[in-house]
Amino acid sequence: MARRMGTEYLRIVLLPANHLFTNTVNIVNKQSLIKVLITVLVVSGLAFTGFDGLSTRTSRQEARNHITSIFESLSIGMSQEEVEKLALKYSDLKVSRDSRYLTVSSSPELGAKNWILTTQYDSKKRLAFGRIHTADSFSETPLNAPEDIGTDLSRGENN
Repeated sequence: MARRMGTEYLRIVLLPANHLFTNTVNIVNKQSLIKVLITVLVVSGLAFTGFDGLSTRTSRQEARNHITSIFESLSIGMSQEEVEKLALKYSDLKVSRDSRYLTVSSSPELGAKNWILTTQYDSKKRLAFGRIHTADSFSETPLNAPEDIGTDLSRGENN
C-alpha cells in the first residue's frame, strides 16, 4: 500500500509538471514557427529585390560596367602596368596578377556568374589577349560582354 500511495503521489506531482511542460513546448513551437515565418518573409523580400546574399543587382551591374569600360580601353601591345592602372581606378573590383596574366573580377555571385576580365601578356609583358568570362568557365562569355581581343597564347587562337 505504501508503494501504491507513493506511485499515486508521483502521479499527482508529475501530472502538473507534464502539463506545464506540454504548454511550454507549445509556446516554444509557436515562437519557432513565428521565427521561421519571419525568416521566410525576409529572405523572400531580399530575393525579390535582387539581393543574393553577396551583392545586389545594382552593384553587380555597376561592376560589370566597370569591367566593360576597362576592356574597351584595352589595346593590343599595352603594358601590364597600364592595364593594371586602368583596373585600379575601380575599388569594387579585385585585381590580381602574375607574370603572364592580369585578372580583374567583380564580387562573387550565386551561380558563379560574376564577370572576370582576364588579360594575357607576351614575353615582353605586352597585352596579347583579353577576354571577359564568368567565374564558372573561362570559355563562357557572358551575355552582353564584348568579344575577345587578340590571340590567346596558351591556345594559339586568333580572335
